[in-house]
Amino acid sequence: MAQPFPVNGNLASYGHRIRAGIEVAQEELRKNGVEFELTIEDTPISGSGAITALRSLIDSRRVGGLAGNFSNVAMVSFAPILRRTNTLAMHTAAMDDEILAQSGGVVFSTNVRVRDEAFRAATHLIHEGARRVAVVTINTSFGMGYRRHFIDAFTKLGGVIVADESYELGETDYRSQIVRVKQGRPDAIYAATFGHFLGLTTKFIRTAGITAPIFSVYESEDPSVIQAGGDATEGLKYFVSYNSPTVESSAYQRLKEKLGHDPRSFSLFAYDATMLLATARNECQFDFECSKAKLLSTKNYNGLSGVFSIGTDGAADRPFYLHTIRNGRFVSAKP
Repeated sequence: MAQPFPVNGNLASYGHRIRAGIEVAQEELRKNGVEFELTIEDTPISGSGAITALRSLIDSRRVGGLAGNFSNVAMVSFAPILRRTNTLAMHTAAMDDEILAQSGGVVFSTNVRVRDEAFRAATHLIHEGARRVAVVTINTSFGMGYRRHFIDAFTKLGGVIVADESYELGETDYRSQIVRVKQGRPDAIYAATFGHFLGLTTKFIRTAGITAPIFSVYESEDPSVIQAGGDATEGLKYFVSYNSPTVESSAYQRLKEKLGHDPRSFSLFAYDATMLLATARNECQFDFECSKAKLLSTKNYNGLSGVFSIGTDGAADRPFYLHTIRNGRFVSAKP
């Protein structure tokens, strides 16, 4: 089994958390007699380097499946190769429209669909009284997927988009976009981005003197957000789709010890993804069609991330929970 993810750079924390989830799952599976070799490949989130890394894993090392990739940009380009080689992949990111269209029955996720989370965010903001919202988006299929579905849902619910700004993956200065956001005088801001990009977005928003509440996506729960945004991230809200009622389980405690903090989205989703994929491959004796059918039959699975099912499109059906950043920590937004 292979794990393509960034080892270095601003997004390395994602790779660290995904790897921890896979390694603890590997330990758990070994107890049940399920063995696999884990191959790590330092993979950029987009571009030709990501394709080269995947081809190295599949062609040279003949991996039986991918576990834990988080980059939607990379997965979109991975999908044709995965289909051609009958390689199953478990994603830990929310599935955007492009991945769902390209998956071809080989890409699955223990995470939700982008459109479902975006709709939940839109309904929440309407419920909270926000009628004028500015949208700030990173220009990737991930960010634009959230943007498209949020705007569609929010406007259908009676809301108005007063600014619609985006920036490129390599940009680090969004001040001109934020000036236009301020001119729109929004009740709230929906920031469809992630990692240090999200942290910088919050910093530019607050530095511009905008006090409107900021709402983002589940990827807000990464240390790089707070590292880049500092105090500007205080009060940032977002929905996650994990719930860990089994916090006393030995696997949860080992994962917490390995991470140095309570496990969150990516580590929990990577753990469950690895358990499902490795079990399916083992029980099906590595038969591709059998393994695929077994993953699609996942219903009410009681995983470390909570109870979920896998839909016919390969994405997970899960409930949402409102979280926030408070005093530099990721916590439930409930009182």
